[in-house]
Amino acid sequence: MPLAILSDVHANIEALRAVLDEIDARGVDQIVCLGDLVGYFADPDACVDLVRERCAIVLAGNHDRVACGMKEPTDFGLRARTTIAWTIANISDRTRRYLASLPGLFVEPGRFVAVHAALSPEPNDEVYLTERDEILASLDALANGSFDANVAFFGHTHRPAMHARRGPRPIGRAVSLPSDEPILVNPGSVGQPRDGDARAAFAIVDFDRREIEFHRVAFDLDKTLAKARRAGLLEHATFLGRSIRRVRAIARRLV
Repeated sequence: MPLAILSDVHANIEALRAVLDEIDARGVDQIVCLGDLVGYFADPDACVDLVRERCAIVLAGNHDRVACGMKEPTDFGLRARTTIAWTIANISDRTRRYLASLPGLFVEPGRFVAVHAALSPEPNDEVYLTERDEILASLDALANGSFDANVAFFGHTHRPAMHARRGPRPIGRAVSLPSDEPILVNPGSVGQPRDGDARAAFAIVDFDRREIEFHRVAFDLDKTLAKARRAGLLEHATFLGRSIRRVRAIARRLV
């Protein structure tokens, strides 16, 4: 049965709805969310409610743990601290309780591991898997740990990716999942992509066929940004803003 993997919603309800509509159109009804439901944008309660309704497995990200009071934003930059302060002041008690209930790790033996950020030095929501030594450490943890799986899904970097010991693997449609080596898979970000493409990202994995597909879907950018502007958050959503400007510049050149 295919499984949809999404991550880093960051309170962007327009992007989340677009992704869920596309997942529905593809006939996939099992969804895993790798965390960071809140932060940066202006619809935290709506996103949490929708993820809670639609996703079978939901993990906590670092923004979620800060928003519900489980940790301090000591490692957050200025933009993240500003937006998480707004989030803390504006989420409901219902959202706060739900975020506090979320686990940091999910393991389905024989199939996959899910974590927000990294598996080393232990499963966590803080380490960015962008440097080679950190990637190798998580691959080693996957291979040598007690997970009984060779595929781990992670988020946090906001960039779709596949990592193996031999190096990064190309991503696209119908990418093969190896059965004989550990692999780390990032579906990209729903709400705040950081790879220069403003469209929401997610992935669909089919373990029976040992394939994974990486998808992008457009959403109402203007509506998302208008709400962020009204909330005083727009200047802190720079990654998405840069992606939007790049997409629009490309579109103008193509006309």
